[in-house]
Amino acid sequence: IRRRYDVKVYEEFVIKGNTAVLRCHIPEYVREFVTVTAWQVDEANLTVENDLFPTGELHIRKVDAADAMSRYQCQTQHRLTGETVSSPSSRKLTVRESFAMSPRIVDSRRQVRADKGLSAELPCAAQGEPVPVYQWFRKVRGQAVPLLPGPRLLQLDGTLVAVTDAGLYTCFVNNTSGSDTVDTELQVS
Repeated sequence: IRRRYDVKVYEEFVIKGNTAVLRCHIPEYVREFVTVTAWQVDEANLTVENDLFPTGELHIRKVDAADAMSRYQCQTQHRLTGETVSSPSSRKLTVRESFAMSPRIVDSRRQVRADKGLSAELPCAAQGEPVPVYQWFRKVRGQAVPLLPGPRLLQLDGTLVAVTDAGLYTCFVNNTSGSDTVDTELQVS
């Protein structure tokens, strides 16, 4: 029996210069069967390279007033029926200036799984004013070792990309008003 479902994208408030996180809200009764397959911005398709995470979130980096003028829409597909459902297209970002504010991490994962030999993305997005600075660490024998960009490692604002070593990673964000941290376990199989 087919049961119709609708998906929605709710309005997000973001401080200028920070990373906005848009989520495609899928009803609980079909969530295990539905995958976010794409995001559209002003009717143009975005792909994984444009910060669409496997879990369906869209990260929009270094947000400015132009991002608030765009229309955002998520597209989903039901794995059993093949049905494709899109959210209504509308303006979903409110970009604002802010006063000094300690950073707060607004998107991350406790655990990320990756296939051996393939790159993984460990999301970390924070809001703060001034715009937070991101730094990643890997726990090695109980010590936090700073990660430096190189051929196997790329950092896009807060998101760590191309990590292939299993272990515990820490995203540390700070600005002149404070700091925040989150740990992510990377499992490689």
